[in-house]
Parts: sequence; C-alpha cells; structure tokens
Amino acid sequence: MDKKVIRIVLLVAVVAILSVLLIDQLSNRAGKRPDNPFAYDLEGFDETDPGLLTHKEVMQIAIGHEQPVGFAYGYGRIFLITGEYLQVISPEGSAILKKELDESPTAITIGNKKQLLLAFDNHLVMYDLTGEELFRSMPLDEKAAIISVAFAEELIFAADAGNKVVRVFNHRLEELDSFRGTSNVSETHGFILPGGRFTLAVNGDDELWVVNPGLHSMQLYSHSGRLRRYWGEASFNPEGFSGCCNPTHFMILPNGDFVTSEKGLVRVKVHHPSGTLKGVVAGPESFPNGKDAPAVAADSEGNILLLDFEQKLIRIFEERKENN
Repeated sequence: MDKKVIRIVLLVAVVAILSVLLIDQLSNRAGKRPDNPFAYDLEGFDETDPGLLTHKEVMQIAIGHEQPVGFAYGYGRIFLITGEYLQVISPEGSAILKKELDESPTAITIGNKKQLLLAFDNHLVMYDLTGEELFRSMPLDEKAAIISVAFAEELIFAADAGNKVVRVFNHRLEELDSFRGTSNVSETHGFILPGGRFTLAVNGDDELWVVNPGLHSMQLYSHSGRLRRYWGEASFNPEGFSGCCNPTHFMILPNGDFVTSEKGLVRVKVHHPSGTLKGVVAGPESFPNGKDAPAVAADSEGNILLLDFEQKLIRIFEERKENN
C-alpha cells in the first residue's frame, strides 16, 4: 500500500478515536452524565402520610460546638457523650455536669443500679452518676471497635463492629464470652455490617435484641448467642427498612415497643413487639437534607428523644393526643 494512503488511514483513525474520547468526556461532565441506573428513586417516600404520624416535636436542646457521639436518658437526666466530654443535662436543657475524658467515647448506656457505662474502641469503663470510675475492662484486640452497649440483669453486652461479634461481660467488666450471630436460618451467616453500624439493646424481660443491618433484621438472641427469632424486611415502604443497611439505631420502650432509626431516607418509627409498624415519630421531612440516622432514647414521660448529629440538637417528640 502507498505510504501516503497509509498515513491518511492512520490520520482518520486517530481523529475518530479522539472524537470518541471527546464525546465521552463531554457526556460525563457534571450535568451531562447519564442517569445512574443504581440510584434509588425516593419520589413518594420522602414525605410521610400524616395518618402515620404518632408524635410531634415539642422542644429542642442545643448541644454546643462539640460533635455528639451518643446519649442516654435515666434518673431524670440526659447523659451525652461527645468526642471529648461526658455531659449531664436536665430535661429543660440546663448543664448539670461536664467531665473531660482522656479518650474519645463511642457509646453510652445506663444501668438500673445507677451505673453509667461508656464504651471506647477497645474497652469499657463503668462510672457512677457523678462520673467517678468504678470498673474498667481489659483492652481488647486491635481490631475491636465497640459502638453499642447494653445492660442485662447479670450481664453486659457490647457490639464490636470491628470483629463483627457481640461480646459478653459481667458487671465487673470481665469478658466471659462472644458470639458471631451465625445460624441456619439464612444462607448468609453472621452479622452483616455494610455501613459499619451495629446496635443492640435489652428489653424489660432481660431479652437481648441485636440489629443485623445488612439483613434489615431485628434479631432476638439468648444470652449464650443462640438466635431465637427475628423480624424485619428491606423496603422503602414505612413498614420496612430502607437502603443497604438499616435500622442504624434502636431502643425498646417499657411496653416492649421498638423505636427504630434509619439513615439515608431518614425516619424514626415505632413498631409493636412483633415488628408490625405502629407509627412514625419523625419522617424525612423532619430532616431536610439530612442523611444520618439520629440516635434514640425515651424519657420517663414517654417522650421520644432524638440525637440529631447533623444539627447538633437533642429533639424531643411528644405523642399526639389523638393517639392516646
């Protein structure tokens, strides 16, 4: 083939390749990209049916500049942890105590014998209600990341997201056991934590409930780690849990009802002990532009308290009178 013809063919090929690359680059600029086929279509789910709303917001408590990490309610007070402090706050928002901590806490809970338990990445510390240290656990392995703790009558349970296990301690913070949540009820075994969250709680009957967020499931375990039953489903409908891995937080009310909190499509709901939806405390419209699930607690009056991490607020929701 003539060299001149070859050069022309090569030139045409180069121009064609550059044209394809240019078109591809332009089509992927912001505002020019094709729709994401994996994006969730939330239209119709971002506003709550008014008939499902069981609560209304009645008060807010500003936390300050510190980033909140977790909170609990007990003995007529709010116990708040931030990256540097343990704070005790009255229900009206007045500061009672502010104790600087040597390490950054990751979780908090309150026992029925005036014990205050704080988790750190690889150990637990128990205090009295004035912030005086009572017990301290031995350090765990370097993978440990404890992010939720709960008191049972004789035991303490800690959710270790780093190792994907529930650790079992006595009330002197001596570790007794651990379990991975494996069973033969599903082809997927163990705790599935795509978003890194891992929450547990103990109800008034001393029963241990653990969220398996990757399965959108609330699971009841014996204290030795045997799965007894579960409920929950993946759904953007109010009855289910949305996204890849929800619920993120939950608590159990004295009457056995569950209060659950979801990230992404942010909503807080109340479920009967069976898992059936009872109503919505706060829907996505209560968290404009929000993505983080609030932590949940309840006061002695039955009000639901939400720890809004993004707005740095404790938000108090009262049950609507028509639901009483």
